[in-house]
This record gives sequence, structure tokens and C-alpha cells, in this order.
Amino acid sequence: MDFDLLLQKKNISSVRGELVPLLVRCQSASSDWLEKEGLDKFIQNNNTNSSSASSPPLSPSNLSHEDNKNTSMCAAIICNAGYCSRANTLPTYVEINRFMTRQSSEPRIPDSAEVSPKTQVGPDSLVGDSSKIGERCSIKKSVIGSHC
Repeated sequence: MDFDLLLQKKNISSVRGELVPLLVRCQSASSDWLEKEGLDKFIQNNNTNSSSASSPPLSPSNLSHEDNKNTSMCAAIICNAGYCSRANTLPTYVEINRFMTRQSSEPRIPDSAEVSPKTQVGPDSLVGDSSKIGERCSIKKSVIGSHC
């Protein structure tokens, strides 16, 4: 793909929201779709022997091992079931861990921990094995290690 694509597609205003999804779509699109969208002239397919008119021009199966070394590709992961999130900063990593703590079916307070009856442990907190927590404590958004 060339920067001329951006000149032709003047309605692209966001790299993350519009350009990257378009590039990902182009990798697996049929030649007919690329032609209809006017994107076929921006695709450079170096492996003309093995590609057919109906297969996607930039799919990894159409590129030989040599071509794959010099080719940059975008990928998208589609999660249909389960949990998927992006942890690209420390705060998002911490928040994902808190979320997973709330979703876990495992006990947050093990039987070996000594927790006073008047202590409050929040749903996004964990208490480690053999830990002691005194009376009238309130634990929120925390992880108490083992033997503490």
C-alpha cells in the first residue's frame, strides 16, 4: 500500500479507527472487493504465480517465505467468547487484573487465612494463604500476599 491511498480516501480521519481496519480488511478481501473499492491499484502482489483471482492478494498463504520477510501485515483478533482486553499500560494492566479477580470463581479468602469477623474484604481484593487480618479493617482494590 502506498501513501497515495490516503490521498484518494480523503474521508479517513483516524489511523486507529479507520485506516488500520481498512488495511486489515484489504489483506483478506477478494480481488473483486478491492477493485470495487478502488484499492486494487495500491496492492503490490509480488507472488503472481500462486495467487488466483479469487484468493486474497495479501493473505499469508499467498506470500512465499522470502516475500513474508519483507512484508508488514496488520492483524485483528476477534474474540467471540471469553474475555479479551488490551493491557498496553500499567494502569490498564492493573484494571484488567482487578476485573479478573472479580470474575474468578475461586475463593478470595482461603480457609488458612485468619480474618476477623468485622473485617471487610472488597470484591476486587485477594487475601493470601496463612495471612492475618485484624479487626475493623477494610480492604479494597488490594492483594494481600501469603503469610502477611
